[in-house]
Amino acid sequence: MGLLGKLFFAVIAVLIVLLGIKINNLLFQEPPLPVLKNVWWGPGRETKVDTSIRPFKIDVPQKVVDDLQQRLKNSRQFTPPLEGIQQQYGMNTELLSEIIEFWKTRYDWRQRETWLNQYPQFKTNIQGLDIHFLHVKPSKTDGLKVLPLLLLHGWPGSVREFYEAIPFLTTPRKGQDFVFELIIPSLPGYGFSQAASKKGLGPPQIAVIFKNLMERLGFKRILGMHSNMCFVDSPLATLKLVLGSIYPPAVVDKKFEEKLYPLSSFLEFILLEFGYMHLQATKPDTVGVGLNDSPVGLAAYILEKFTTWTNTRFQTQPDGGLKEKFFYAHLLDNVMIYWVTNSVTTSMRLYAEAFNKDFVGLGFASLSVNVPSACARFANELSYQPDNFLTLKYKNLVHSSDIENGAIIFVALGLKIKKFFEIPSPPYLQDEWWGAGQETEVDTSIRPFKVEIEQKVLDDLHQRLNNARPFTPPIEGVQQQYGMNSKLLSEIIEFWKSKYDWRQRETFLNQYPQYMTNIQGLDIHFLHVKPSKANGLKVLPLLLVHGWPGSVREFYELIPLLTQPRAGKDFVFEVIVPSLPGFGFSSAASKPGLNSVKMALIFRNLMNRIGFKQFYVQGGDWGGFITSVLATVFPEEILGVHMNFAFVRNQPIAKIKMMLKTFLPVIFATAGDQKKMAQNMIYPTRENGYYQIQSTKPDTVGVGLNDSPVGLAAYIIEKFTTWTNTNWIDKADGGLLEKYDYTKLLDNVMLYWVTNSITTSCRIYYEQNTKEVAQFAIDKIPVSVPTGVTNFEHELFSQSEDILRCKYLNLLHYREVPNVGHFAAFEEPEVMAKELWEAFGKCFNFHKDR
Repeated sequence: MGLLGKLFFAVIAVLIVLLGIKINNLLFQEPPLPVLKNVWWGPGRETKVDTSIRPFKIDVPQKVVDDLQQRLKNSRQFTPPLEGIQQQYGMNTELLSEIIEFWKTRYDWRQRETWLNQYPQFKTNIQGLDIHFLHVKPSKTDGLKVLPLLLLHGWPGSVREFYEAIPFLTTPRKGQDFVFELIIPSLPGYGFSQAASKKGLGPPQIAVIFKNLMERLGFKRILGMHSNMCFVDSPLATLKLVLGSIYPPAVVDKKFEEKLYPLSSFLEFILLEFGYMHLQATKPDTVGVGLNDSPVGLAAYILEKFTTWTNTRFQTQPDGGLKEKFFYAHLLDNVMIYWVTNSVTTSMRLYAEAFNKDFVGLGFASLSVNVPSACARFANELSYQPDNFLTLKYKNLVHSSDIENGAIIFVALGLKIKKFFEIPSPPYLQDEWWGAGQETEVDTSIRPFKVEIEQKVLDDLHQRLNNARPFTPPIEGVQQQYGMNSKLLSEIIEFWKSKYDWRQRETFLNQYPQYMTNIQGLDIHFLHVKPSKANGLKVLPLLLVHGWPGSVREFYELIPLLTQPRAGKDFVFEVIVPSLPGFGFSSAASKPGLNSVKMALIFRNLMNRIGFKQFYVQGGDWGGFITSVLATVFPEEILGVHMNFAFVRNQPIAKIKMMLKTFLPVIFATAGDQKKMAQNMIYPTRENGYYQIQSTKPDTVGVGLNDSPVGLAAYIIEKFTTWTNTNWIDKADGGLLEKYDYTKLLDNVMLYWVTNSITTSCRIYYEQNTKEVAQFAIDKIPVSVPTGVTNFEHELFSQSEDILRCKYLNLLHYREVPNVGHFAAFEEPEVMAKELWEAFGKCFNFHKDR
């Protein structure tokens, strides 16, 4: 062997050794125990405070109770559930109506307040925060050893969870030589405990606060721990879990195998139930606005967790199974603790603090617990792990138990090479009836429409704006990083109340001809704007399709730029702009299943009814999906397609290219590709929480947004900050006035508010993430229709030209445009118009040449 060969093998050997050291450190070496210091979490700089332990009694001012009753009575009409649906889309509003009626007529807060005050309660200031806690001593000791026990709740719970358990723990039990003395604190930012004014108060820092609380009470040592949700997520545990998926008996007893495998059961549950976590870990201050302002929204958001988190089968029960385990009064006690303390936003910030680099960097996942530990595994808990997983972390696991039985069954899917490369045929789409009940004969004429909102709707809106509860102050030094900054929101709401004139805006919205027509049981609203003059020019019918949280309002400034002839062009556009079903003035489906594929059929039928058998299409966001479906399924009818939100996920060659660019970027990815891939990572991690919750619980999140205009504004307008430019997350004003004005943004919000359409608009996410859509395999089917794509610099997700060409075989126009984001037509109508004239000009010439 020559010198070069020896050198090569020496380098390989060194790399193997280094890799072995890395794996050893990752799997078997614990990181050093982090040093957690006492940090001042109160407002401003640290000051001297009263650290005494002060008695506390729940005593809510009557004006808070009166305000609640008024809000309950004035809650807006709920969006009806889809036909045949129980809790699958989130909180069923028929069940919610029953609970709200109980809340209004039978729930007596003063009586419950007395009941909540039955145990001694206290407050004490620790590290700048007033911490609330119950302290219950044994009823009698009789020479028994008294064990101090700290009980900690979670989210969306509170100290209320433990009230029925307290007497069982503080009363001596036969055969036991000890009894418990209980300390039950409200977590900081929850209930009656003060919230942090500074960022960074995550689980380890809260642990320091509670350690200090126990020491202040005279208890110095941790003698043991118990959890009913033990979970180990260290690298070694993860490796073991993956290896067990290949051969389960290697890691778990046969009798417990179905609880852990196949892994996809757990992943399925994560997708269905953890949308709230993603949203709260990234945008707690956004989602919190509506929940803090709407008691019915708060109840829906919290109580829905008590259905599927108690038992997954409760999802298919009309009553959510709630009465099997709870009483409405008990559930509402817990909701009330969040409501009367205005603490829902601050409680959700814990997720943002727990899922960030600082927390992960402490390495708690890989640290051992050496105190005596006990774990209870309940049959319907969110996660399950056997003892041989738990002992990887809990070195002195003295007790574990499995209570009852139960598991989620899942079928693992294998990937076959032949199927991977198989190109399916376009699906055949039949007209379906989406209206209420059985199909009936309806008026299918095209009827003129005018936006004309009743005055009582506007009066109600202003009353709600004027009666909005105080916003939760942002954390010191934070702009939009936790979601919508309430200082910015206050400015927008003040503008809405004092300067925004809906009647004037109504006139503006009615400047273009609008119509309604019934298609497949749904009244579809659309704008139809013909060219100002044709002068012998070819008139191209163009369907413009919006997305979420947009509306037809996005296109108002663009329309005249398309319908007026342009110098040097031998064509002009005739524009049709529909509201998506369930958005704005278009009817919502009464039945489940109306996804983007089937919306495409509705819009194709709309264009046919207007008289266009062939036409051009443009879309972004959901509009991009729908226009791509139109080009895929109806290639003979679509003359050209343009998208400003185009990506290919499941096309085989595209997947291979993306893998190569990801894992071998030096060889296969250009500098532009690498920039796109880095940008694409922001969307699924930081900006996609809304998508996950709307894909699984649209009816839950919709309740509060439909009932609170300030909540709706926060939820929608926040998207116009970071979706326009991700860097605007660091701006106090969210960058909004760089591209928009408050009037335009509120026009869009109003189209959701005056039509009560936020819940039904959110349902499109649920419908898109179904097996039916996956089976259509739209992404794998090539498109031969002439295509244009504009990749704007700040788009949420974008792909390079070579990836897009894997699906769009006639990609005639591709351009990357700087300094524009997701809402391109709304942000920069001139730039978008230029792109459309150029792209569709190429499509037009493509057909002329043929």
